Amino acid sequence: MDLSKHLEKAAEAVKRRAYPLAIDIYTKLLAMQPDSGEARAGLREALFKKAGTKAPSRLVAMIGGGVHLLTGFLCR
Repeated sequence: MDLSKHLEKAAEAVKRRAYPLAIDIYTKLLAMQPDSGEARAGLREALFKKAGTKAPSRLVAMIGGGVHLLTGFLCR
């Protein structure tokens, strides 16, 4: 089964920043052909780019950074 058209469609969705659409297409492709390396690489790229667009939580940033700042202050 030739999946090149679907792979191109998903790659275009990533370029347009339509990450949910691209992730949906890649997961469906992997359900049909689990050994498709191109689909796995595309899915990984789409997931990383989707996660990169989300701003980090202020609470997590304050706890993560605050612990290190407090430790450094106490050690000094």
